[in-house]
Amino acid sequence: MKNQFLKSLLLCLVLASCGNQDKKAVSTTDTKPTKEESSTISIDSLSQIKPLYNKIAQQRLTKSLDSNAVTYDCNGEKSGTIKFFYEEKNLVMVEHTYGEYSHNEGLTQFFINKENPFFVYHKNTNWTFEENTAAEGATVDDVTETRSYFVNGTVQQCLQKKYRLRSADKANFNPSSIKNKAVACQKPEEILSSYHKLLQYQAQKGKVDCL
Repeated sequence: MKNQFLKSLLLCLVLASCGNQDKKAVSTTDTKPTKEESSTISIDSLSQIKPLYNKIAQQRLTKSLDSNAVTYDCNGEKSGTIKFFYEEKNLVMVEHTYGEYSHNEGLTQFFINKENPFFVYHKNTNWTFEENTAAEGATVDDVTETRSYFVNGTVQQCLQKKYRLRSADKANFNPSSIKNKAVACQKPEEILSSYHKLLQYQAQKGKVDCL
Protein backbone atom coordinates (compact mmCIF):
# COMPACT_ATOMS: atom_id res chain seq x y z
CA MET A 1 0.00 0.00 0.00
CA LYS A 2 2.85 2.34 0.93
CA ASN A 3 4.67 1.53 -2.33
CA GLN A 4 1.52 2.25 -4.35
CA PHE A 5 1.16 5.64 -2.62
CA LEU A 6 4.78 6.53 -3.41
CA LYS A 7 4.30 5.57 -7.08
CA SER A 8 1.20 7.78 -7.32
CA LEU A 9 3.02 10.70 -5.72
CA LEU A 10 5.97 10.32 -8.12
CA LEU A 11 3.60 10.28 -11.12
CA CYS A 12 1.95 13.51 -9.94
CA LEU A 13 5.32 15.23 -9.60
CA VAL A 14 6.32 14.20 -13.13
CA LEU A 15 3.04 15.48 -14.61
CA ALA A 16 3.34 18.78 -12.74
CA SER A 17 6.89 19.24 -14.03
CA CYS A 18 5.76 18.69 -17.63
CA GLY A 19 2.93 21.16 -17.18
CA ASN A 20 5.36 23.85 -16.01
CA GLN A 21 7.61 23.21 -18.98
CA ASP A 22 4.64 23.61 -21.35
CA LYS A 23 3.77 26.97 -19.74
CA LYS A 24 7.36 28.14 -20.09
CA ALA A 25 7.37 27.15 -23.76
CA VAL A 26 4.19 29.16 -24.38
CA SER A 27 5.48 32.23 -22.57
CA THR A 28 8.67 32.34 -24.62
CA THR A 29 6.89 32.16 -27.96
CA ASP A 30 3.89 34.41 -27.16
CA THR A 31 5.87 37.66 -26.95
CA LYS A 32 4.63 41.15 -27.77
CA PRO A 33 6.25 43.15 -30.59
CA THR A 34 8.79 45.73 -29.55
CA LYS A 35 7.99 49.43 -29.82
CA GLU A 36 10.25 49.69 -32.83
CA GLU A 37 8.45 46.84 -34.60
CA SER A 38 4.97 48.20 -33.86
CA SER A 39 5.74 51.77 -34.95
CA THR A 40 6.17 50.84 -38.63
CA ILE A 41 4.58 48.39 -41.03
CA SER A 42 5.17 47.29 -44.59
CA ILE A 43 2.84 49.00 -47.07
CA ASP A 44 2.21 46.64 -49.98
CA SER A 45 -1.24 47.84 -51.08
CA LEU A 46 -3.46 50.94 -51.11
CA SER A 47 -5.71 49.40 -48.45
CA GLN A 48 -2.89 49.64 -45.88
CA ILE A 49 -2.45 53.39 -46.28
CA LYS A 50 -5.60 54.66 -44.59
CA PRO A 51 -5.12 52.89 -41.20
CA LEU A 52 -1.54 54.17 -40.88
CA TYR A 53 -2.58 57.66 -41.99
CA ASN A 54 -5.37 57.68 -39.40
CA LYS A 55 -2.95 56.56 -36.68
CA ILE A 56 -0.45 59.34 -37.38
CA ALA A 57 -3.17 61.98 -37.82
CA GLN A 58 -4.71 60.99 -34.46
CA GLN A 59 -1.30 61.08 -32.74
CA ARG A 60 -0.70 64.54 -34.15
CA LEU A 61 -4.16 65.67 -32.97
CA THR A 62 -3.58 64.38 -29.43
CA LYS A 63 -0.05 65.84 -29.38
CA SER A 64 1.51 62.46 -28.59
CA LEU A 65 4.30 62.91 -31.15
CA ASP A 66 7.62 64.61 -30.51
CA SER A 67 8.24 67.55 -32.82
CA ASN A 68 10.46 70.45 -33.75
CA ALA A 69 9.81 73.44 -36.02
CA VAL A 70 11.77 75.69 -38.35
CA THR A 71 10.56 79.05 -39.68
CA TYR A 72 11.83 81.14 -42.59
CA ASP A 73 11.17 84.46 -44.31
CA CYS A 74 12.29 85.26 -47.85
CA ASN A 75 12.44 89.06 -47.72
CA GLY A 76 8.72 89.28 -47.08
CA GLU A 77 7.89 87.61 -50.40
CA LYS A 78 7.50 84.09 -49.05
CA SER A 79 7.48 82.87 -45.46
CA GLY A 80 6.60 79.62 -43.81
CA THR A 81 7.00 76.98 -41.13
CA ILE A 82 8.36 73.44 -41.40
CA LYS A 83 7.37 70.96 -38.70
CA PHE A 84 8.89 67.51 -38.15
CA PHE A 85 6.97 64.89 -36.14
CA TYR A 86 8.50 61.77 -34.56
CA GLU A 87 7.28 58.55 -32.95
CA GLU A 88 9.97 56.71 -30.96
CA LYS A 89 12.57 58.88 -32.77
CA ASN A 90 11.21 57.71 -36.15
CA LEU A 91 10.16 60.51 -38.51
CA VAL A 92 6.46 59.94 -39.32
CA MET A 93 5.31 63.30 -40.70
CA VAL A 94 6.63 66.52 -42.24
CA GLU A 95 4.33 69.53 -42.57
CA HIS A 96 5.12 72.68 -44.57
CA THR A 97 2.85 75.73 -44.41
CA TYR A 98 3.66 78.92 -46.29
CA GLY A 99 2.35 82.20 -47.65
CA GLU A 100 3.56 83.77 -50.87
CA TYR A 101 3.02 87.25 -52.28
CA SER A 102 0.13 87.91 -49.86
CA HIS A 103 -2.51 86.20 -51.99
CA ASN A 104 -1.24 82.62 -52.10
CA GLU A 105 -1.15 80.09 -49.28
CA GLY A 106 0.04 76.49 -49.29
CA LEU A 107 0.02 73.43 -47.06
CA THR A 108 1.88 70.20 -47.79
CA GLN A 109 1.93 67.17 -45.51
CA PHE A 110 4.13 64.11 -46.00
CA PHE A 111 3.11 61.00 -44.05
CA ILE A 112 6.12 58.74 -43.65
CA ASN A 113 6.72 55.06 -42.99
CA LYS A 114 10.23 53.59 -42.77
CA GLU A 115 11.74 56.86 -44.02
CA ASN A 116 9.56 56.89 -47.16
CA PRO A 117 6.43 58.99 -47.76
CA PHE A 118 3.35 56.84 -48.36
CA PHE A 119 0.77 59.65 -48.54
CA VAL A 120 1.18 63.28 -49.62
CA TYR A 121 -1.51 65.91 -49.11
CA HIS A 122 -1.18 69.31 -50.79
CA LYS A 123 -3.55 72.25 -50.51
CA ASN A 124 -3.09 75.44 -52.48
CA THR A 125 -5.22 78.54 -51.93
CA ASN A 126 -5.32 81.69 -54.04
CA TRP A 127 -7.53 84.44 -52.68
CA THR A 128 -8.84 87.73 -54.04
CA PHE A 129 -11.29 90.37 -52.96
CA GLU A 130 -14.75 89.67 -54.29
CA GLU A 131 -16.09 92.20 -56.76
CA ASN A 132 -19.66 93.46 -57.02
CA THR A 133 -20.64 92.52 -53.50
CA ALA A 134 -22.35 94.46 -50.77
CA ALA A 135 -20.08 92.98 -48.10
CA GLU A 136 -17.02 95.19 -47.75
CA GLY A 137 -13.75 93.25 -47.70
CA ALA A 138 -15.41 89.99 -48.82
CA THR A 139 -12.93 87.49 -50.27
CA VAL A 140 -12.99 84.50 -52.58
CA ASP A 141 -10.65 81.51 -52.10
CA ASP A 142 -9.91 79.25 -55.05
CA VAL A 143 -8.72 76.01 -53.47
CA THR A 144 -7.09 72.93 -54.97
CA GLU A 145 -6.47 69.83 -52.86
CA THR A 146 -4.33 66.97 -54.16
CA ARG A 147 -3.77 63.57 -52.55
CA SER A 148 -1.03 61.21 -53.72
CA TYR A 149 -0.76 57.58 -52.58
CA PHE A 150 2.52 55.62 -52.64
CA VAL A 151 3.06 51.86 -52.43
CA ASN A 152 6.65 50.60 -52.21
CA GLY A 153 7.96 53.95 -53.40
CA THR A 154 5.72 54.04 -56.48
CA VAL A 155 2.84 56.49 -56.79
CA GLN A 156 -0.30 54.37 -57.28
CA GLN A 157 -3.15 56.85 -57.18
CA CYS A 158 -3.78 60.60 -57.21
CA LEU A 159 -7.01 62.36 -56.30
CA GLN A 160 -7.92 66.02 -56.63
CA LYS A 161 -10.75 68.38 -55.81
CA LYS A 162 -11.24 72.05 -56.58
CA TYR A 163 -13.71 74.45 -55.05
CA ARG A 164 -14.39 78.13 -54.50
CA LEU A 165 -14.92 79.39 -50.98
CA ARG A 166 -16.55 82.75 -50.41
CA SER A 167 -15.95 84.40 -47.03
CA ALA A 168 -19.63 85.28 -46.75
CA ASP A 169 -20.60 81.60 -47.17
CA LYS A 170 -17.92 79.90 -45.05
CA ALA A 171 -20.34 78.98 -42.28
CA ASN A 172 -22.59 77.16 -44.74
CA PHE A 173 -19.97 75.40 -46.85
CA ASN A 174 -18.26 72.11 -46.07
CA PRO A 175 -15.26 71.25 -48.33
CA SER A 176 -15.63 67.56 -47.45
CA SER A 177 -18.89 67.56 -49.41
CA ILE A 178 -16.87 67.99 -52.62
CA LYS A 179 -15.89 64.64 -54.10
CA ASN A 180 -12.34 63.81 -55.10
CA LYS A 181 -11.66 62.96 -58.73
CA ALA A 182 -8.94 60.68 -60.03
CA VAL A 183 -6.26 62.61 -61.95
CA ALA A 184 -3.03 61.73 -63.71
CA CYS A 185 -0.14 61.55 -61.24
CA GLN A 186 3.09 63.45 -61.54
CA LYS A 187 6.30 61.48 -61.46
CA PRO A 188 7.31 60.39 -57.92
CA GLU A 189 10.42 62.56 -57.99
CA GLU A 190 8.29 65.61 -58.85
CA ILE A 191 5.85 64.98 -56.00
CA LEU A 192 8.65 64.38 -53.51
CA SER A 193 11.11 67.04 -54.65
CA SER A 194 10.11 69.47 -51.90
CA TYR A 195 10.18 66.64 -49.33
CA HIS A 196 13.88 65.97 -49.91
CA LYS A 197 14.56 69.70 -49.75
CA LEU A 198 12.75 70.05 -46.42
CA LEU A 199 14.71 67.17 -44.90
CA GLN A 200 17.83 69.32 -45.06
CA TYR A 201 16.40 71.38 -42.18
CA GLN A 202 15.46 68.44 -39.96
CA ALA A 203 18.31 68.95 -37.49
CA GLN A 204 17.77 72.71 -37.20
CA LYS A 205 15.52 74.72 -34.93
CA GLY A 206 14.28 78.28 -34.81
CA LYS A 207 14.68 80.53 -37.87
CA VAL A 208 16.68 79.83 -41.01
CA ASP A 209 17.40 81.72 -44.21
CA CYS A 210 15.13 81.63 -47.23
CA LEU A 211 14.61 78.09 -48.54
